[in-house]
Amino acid sequence: MVRLLCLLVLVIAALPGCGGRADVPASPPGTTPSPHHGTVVPLAAAPARLGQCAACHGRDGRSTIANVPDLAGRDAAELLDAMAAYLDGRRDYPPMRAMLGPIRAEERRALAEWYAKQPGTPTS
Repeated sequence: MVRLLCLLVLVIAALPGCGGRADVPASPPGTTPSPHHGTVVPLAAAPARLGQCAACHGRDGRSTIANVPDLAGRDAAELLDAMAAYLDGRRDYPPMRAMLGPIRAEERRALAEWYAKQPGTPTS
């Protein structure tokens, strides 16, 4: 059931008009919009498993779904601890545990470092 839910989230996020943010303009393929001055950030160095996280948290770490936290600009150690907490049950949210389960430690580290380097969401 959890795997079906995760698959459904990924499919819905991939549909045109779903999962995107209206305030973020479309970007050329292979780039992601930056929240700063309309610049784009190349995705060439993106971690291989980024797509699993991006379905909900966005490729640039800006959440695409209500009540899903932004990851951009957060401390990599904080993100790694959160991932560990989902995996060991300190945080009980089965979809996150299912998504993180097949991701190796070095891949989780790469994801945490990627999101930590992304510009955080501008605050007013």
